[in-house]
Amino acid sequence: MNTKEKQENTLEKLTEIANEYIKSIQDGHVYWLGRFMHPDALGAYKEMMLYYIESNRTVFTSDTLYQIFGRCSTLDLMLSVEPLEFFNNFLGYFLQELTETQITINDVKVVGLLKDKTLQHLVVKSGANVSGNILEGVHVLTFEKHKDKWLLHLNRELTQIASTLSPPSDTLH
Repeated sequence: MNTKEKQENTLEKLTEIANEYIKSIQDGHVYWLGRFMHPDALGAYKEMMLYYIESNRTVFTSDTLYQIFGRCSTLDLMLSVEPLEFFNNFLGYFLQELTETQITINDVKVVGLLKDKTLQHLVVKSGANVSGNILEGVHVLTFEKHKDKWLLHLNRELTQIASTLSPPSDTLH
């Protein structure tokens, strides 16, 4: 296979993964999003969110942590949770709380692919309807191979979650 064919094959594969990822978000399968993520990204997410939880102890009480993680209601116990389980539980809990928010993602178009040593950056233009608000934008999905499988790194939206999310009001004490 020549270089151009390899690039086209990579672009097709990454586009397929990106479409599956977007469909999982749209269909509300938020507890499964971790399967798309690179292990390094999962570890970074756990570290970032543990810092956020520790910094907001009045918001993240033992009861709130138990609602999110079940058996893990203290920071010490949460440290033992694998990054994939941590990611799925934490992100899934908060996104499920937004059940009244209807998200429809449409007009997904791959603009291009940028290669950077071991990373592949898929540039995607999309439109979204979030509870009646029409949003359009360009997003970069960064992939890296791990054990012969392309997996995502954290994107801008996931890294901003620490500063924008707080537990639903019914969990505050």
